[in-house]
Amino acid sequence: KHESNSHWWCSFGHLGSDLYASKYYVYLWTEVFALDLFAEIKAHNFNEEYKQKTIKLLSAGNSIEPEKLLEEFLERKPNQEAFFTAFGL
Repeated sequence: KHESNSHWWCSFGHLGSDLYASKYYVYLWTEVFALDLFAEIKAHNFNEEYKQKTIKLLSAGNSIEPEKLLEEFLERKPNQEAFFTAFGL
């Protein structure tokens, strides 16, 4: 339990540990990619073409490199624009 005056969010202790620190930023990268994918799907109103592309993307599992799957789906290299938009930047 956190005390109301402890400012626990300022003491995110496990970020400093060798086991976790650098891995934490993977969460941000996955959000960048997820928002880029979602923005692309949304821009096309999840039409039939994007339904099929989404099925292909999700059903590939680990049989195709993730970067290749992402670029095939987006038909371009992924970028951070949707991430920035989502955060009002």
